[in-house]
Amino acid sequence: MADKLRTGLERVLVHEYVHHVVDGIIDDEIVPNWLNEGLAEFYETVLGRERPRSNAFALHRFRTADNAKLAAQSETLFPLAELESNKEWNERSEPDRIRLQYDQSYMIIRFMNETFDKSSPFDALREIASGAELPEALNSVVGLNYEDFEARFVDWLSNWEDPVTTQATDYFQVLDQIMELRGSISDRRRANIQQSLSDIENVAVYTE
Repeated sequence: MADKLRTGLERVLVHEYVHHVVDGIIDDEIVPNWLNEGLAEFYETVLGRERPRSNAFALHRFRTADNAKLAAQSETLFPLAELESNKEWNERSEPDRIRLQYDQSYMIIRFMNETFDKSSPFDALREIASGAELPEALNSVVGLNYEDFEARFVDWLSNWEDPVTTQATDYFQVLDQIMELRGSISDRRRANIQQSLSDIENVAVYTE
């Protein structure tokens, strides 16, 4: 219990520190909230992996990614425009939707990191700080208009597979095959032994 509380506290501290970094680059009132919160959620995980309880951070992110992916596949993601306003963000009251806005924002930053460049979220932030509107900033950094950026993100998320869980799945599939083969060999060996015993009994009866 104490370990879980400590991990939660570390996550909050890292999260708020990233907000502090963002605030040092640009006034957070003009930062789209999905970019601001997404960066905080993303680096909360990245830095958390360096901590002693890295598995606790990883487990949290597996749930985050799964929740966002399920929303993409069920077409219940927020339109990105609805994740821009801090006021709208804070007015949401349904726990599932509150959680989803954070999860979706995290995956947007992950999408940018994995699809374009690791610096692309901060590059977009700097473009906005220099006076660009969000669509203009994204176009400059990733070469897509806002609509195409969103469509590509949703498609990516719907089909996204976590490399760690994929490796684990592959491992267990191979393990299942090995265990199945082992079971088959054991069954054949048992059948052969039973047949041999039966043959011996038949020979014994015959010789008597």
